Parts: sequence; C-alpha cells; structure tokens
Amino acid sequence: MSRVSWCEKSVPSQPPPMRRRATKSDLKKIKQKVSRARRRGEEAWTDEEVDRAGLTLDDQPPRTLADLVTTKLVQTADWDCGLACVQMALSSLGLNEADVPTALLRSRLASKEVWSIDLAYLLADFGVQCEYWTAHASAADTHDGCAFYAKTIEEDTARVSALLAAAAEEGVCVRERVLTAAQLWNTLMDEEYALIALVDQPSLYAPLGESRTGDFMGHYVLLVGCDAARDSILLKDPGRREARTVLVKREIFEYARLVEGTDQDLIAVPLFQSTPASPEAGSLPKVERAIARAARMGGDGQGLPE
Repeated sequence: MSRVSWCEKSVPSQPPPMRRRATKSDLKKIKQKVSRARRRGEEAWTDEEVDRAGLTLDDQPPRTLADLVTTKLVQTADWDCGLACVQMALSSLGLNEADVPTALLRSRLASKEVWSIDLAYLLADFGVQCEYWTAHASAADTHDGCAFYAKTIEEDTARVSALLAAAAEEGVCVRERVLTAAQLWNTLMDEEYALIALVDQPSLYAPLGESRTGDFMGHYVLLVGCDAARDSILLKDPGRREARTVLVKREIFEYARLVEGTDQDLIAVPLFQSTPASPEAGSLPKVERAIARAARMGGDGQGLPE
C-alpha cells in the first residue's frame, strides 16, 4: 500500500494535462521507431508509442509512414504523371517540390513517352536506392497491338532496350518479378516502401465488375499503404487535384494493375535511406549515357545485361 500524506488527500484531483496533437514530424519518428522494432522481431504499435510520448492522434492524421512523409502533388501535363510520382517519392526522402521542379526532371529524360524504366533512371540520377519490378524486363514484342503504345513503339523499344541493357552499369536495379495480391498487401503493411505503380487509369475508379470497352490507358500512382478495416489500398494519384490520400478497394486496384499493358510494373522506393541529392548542374543524365553507350556498340541492347 503506497503512503499518501494528508496534504495529498486534501488536494482535489487534477484532470490530466492536455495532450498535444502529434505533428507530422512526431508521427514520422514514431512510425520509424515502430518499423525498426518490428524488423527486430519485437511487437510494437503506433498508437501505444504515441501514448507513451504524451501525444494524441485526434483529427484523423495520416495512417501510414509513407503517407505521412510524402507530399501530394498534381501532374502538370497529360503525360507526366510518372514525373509527379517521382517527385512524391523524393519528397518522402526529404526533397521537396522546390528542390526537384518538374522542369529539372523533364530535362533528364530522353522522351516524353515515359516508361517505368525511365522513372527508375530518374530516381537513380538522384542517388535513390530503389528496385524496378516488372513481368517483362524487355521492350520487344510485349506491347504489340496495344493502341496506347502503338504510335511510338519503334523508337520506345530502342530506347527502353538500351536502358535495360545498361541498367546494372548505371546503378539501376531491374528485376523480373511480379507480386501476388497478398504479397503487395503485405509489402504495404510493412510500411517500409513507397511504390510507384503503373495501372489502367479508367479501371482504377470503375465499379468492380463493370465492363470496360476502351483501350488501355497507362497511368502512374504512388502507393503509400493499405487500410485493413476498409480492405483498401491507399494511394496518391497525381491526376486528381484533391490533397487527400485516395482509398481504392483492393479488388478494384488489383484489376487495374493487372490489365494488359501494365506489365505489373512497380518501382519500390525504401523509406529508410539517406536523403537524395540533386544531380550536378550540367551533368549528363543517366538515360542519355545509356543511349549513347548503345549507339557506340552499334545496337540498342536487348533485355537485361548478362
């Protein structure tokens, strides 16, 4: 039995001090602490750590680490959704939009026809450690007959083949890997990555089971987590102007990412890495270096390097 003095008894009980609402910075640190603990095999929960820190999670804060640390951006043209996703991924690592203007990213591309390998090269230009996962690590014959790619398929095939061939030498990790729905869900649950995903844009918000008659329309979005209670994927869509994170039912998202034309492309950007650095002014973009190498070799290369 603890000893209580008369003075303590006579003092009316005081309400607990008002807890401060956790800021974005608070939650980022807490989420990182929880993620590190879980990687060590320890049981850790965000709400418990928030409580221990004397903070509160009122007012519906973002629900995942990737959501917290990523700035929602809107694409500036009908073709640069992938660039906006790269900007958002860079923001999760500490570079904001002012550090990485769209004009800088455009200047380091070789074409406005942006494929996933172009985005992986852009991230590598900033020193980002990431992996590009795809069902087909080759541009040859994979999109024959797809209207979305038809107009520039010959020049795109040459460029993409050159980039794939030089990927290892340029520090770009490319893996022929596809994730099942469960693997994707578990990857997002771990809260260790932001994922740039290629999807069929019209299918992304269509009611499940509704027949689609139009052609494939490629669109990039940034995946920042999942919501088990709503059975939904959390994503930031540069094609939508609202600032909030969008919830898309898991089944609907899975359909949109499996439509023929996507190659189930994902670019996985680990959240736990050093802050990237902008390329030196005047430096040759990695994509141009790879294309020049292919030209010197008298070909464009095919698939992954040996």
